[in-house]
Amino acid sequence: MTAPEKTCQRCGTNNVEEADFCIKCGLRIRARNESSNHESLVYLHILGSSYLLFAALLNRFVFPLFSAGTAGLIIYLLLYVIPVVSGFYVAYQVNRRNIRREVIAISLWTAAMGAIGTGWLFIIGLELGGIIGPAWLIFLASAIKTAYLIRR
Repeated sequence: MTAPEKTCQRCGTNNVEEADFCIKCGLRIRARNESSNHESLVYLHILGSSYLLFAALLNRFVFPLFSAGTAGLIIYLLLYVIPVVSGFYVAYQVNRRNIRREVIAISLWTAAMGAIGTGWLFIIGLELGGIIGPAWLIFLASAIKTAYLIRR
């Protein structure tokens, strides 16, 4: 009979049930029934990705990118398509409690690209008056929550 184990949320190492910290990376290990406070990051990424998706599909300022040739397509992919996909990916991984370094890096990258993509729309569409808006708050909160994960 093997002893019960706790799996580290960061590196996946199996530790003895009595362990408070991972033997490989030193992360504080939570018990299986101990709730994680990362649901807000999941919701932020779902909300941010949905916002970007609708902005990319419905915003009249995005359509000129398609007529800008290859450069416009690259900008469209970098600012909208990839952050939408990576945002849903991060939400899925965090929801599964699979918080590794690469997931944290993708989370920060998604928040940055989301802020840049929506910022671009606000500046060209609403000028500087549109910079303070819901999208910025979503991506700022997402970046802050991700930074909290790094501190753990």
